[in-house]
Amino acid sequence: MVVSNMQNLFKCSCKEDIYENLKTFFAHPGTLLVRGREIVEINNYCLANPLKSDMRVLDLGCAEGNIGSMVFNKIDVGLDMYFNELKEARKHLVYQEFALADARNMPFKDESFDVIFSNSVIEHINDLDCVLIEVSRSLSNNGLFIFTVPTSEFSHNLYITRIFEKIGCALLGKMYAKIRNKQLNHFNLFNDLEWSEKLNKFSLNTIYKKHYLSRAEVYEWDKICIFLRIAKPFKLLYKNLIGRFYGKTISLLSNRHTSDTGSCVFMVAQKRRK
Repeated sequence: MVVSNMQNLFKCSCKEDIYENLKTFFAHPGTLLVRGREIVEINNYCLANPLKSDMRVLDLGCAEGNIGSMVFNKIDVGLDMYFNELKEARKHLVYQEFALADARNMPFKDESFDVIFSNSVIEHINDLDCVLIEVSRSLSNNGLFIFTVPTSEFSHNLYITRIFEKIGCALLGKMYAKIRNKQLNHFNLFNDLEWSEKLNKFSLNTIYKKHYLSRAEVYEWDKICIFLRIAKPFKLLYKNLIGRFYGKTISLLSNRHTSDTGSCVFMVAQKRRK
């Protein structure tokens, strides 16, 4: 399909522009690391699979709109259950409308959207089946569900978990991972095959998947978060660590991740025709 830049639903930025935009949105080096890997993988897919701009798009769990505005030239509806997030998202002109609503009970007619996008959201929502029922219901026939989520590998690669494993205390490592996932509100952590099975139950066929965030990157991400949280009351130490971790993050992002396995996965599912 040949689609001009003006007609393309996706922005398709170069990697350098992606990182520059991310720096303006996310000052925390740990967040920059995760979002950097996510957006590059999404962008690679968008470059290879352009879509016409007249397709109706829902950004499910749009938050402050930073990610959606980097991916799309136009988003018809941004949905979030927090008013303050939607208030921030209004600053991004790509959004045409907003819905203050729960993803488990979306206020849309059947087949309202051609594309539903969700970046690192549905792992945080209890009652996953309710979310997928609503996604499938709201998508048109052959519509696309484009999303990112951490996988079950995420828990194994955390900094403290790995340290405990190295000293022969794997049980303590598992306990730490459980606590950390509770802090992060991770309710749904599955491998890519399990995700595909869950999607299939609701007439959503996986047509693309790509792992990202390597074992080493999750290790560094967790270490960054832990040390910066400890250092936050000490301004000079915090500032020094921010600079050091920022440099480490840029170094990690400059290396291309080519592994078939990873702690997160970018997936695209297509709704089956009825």
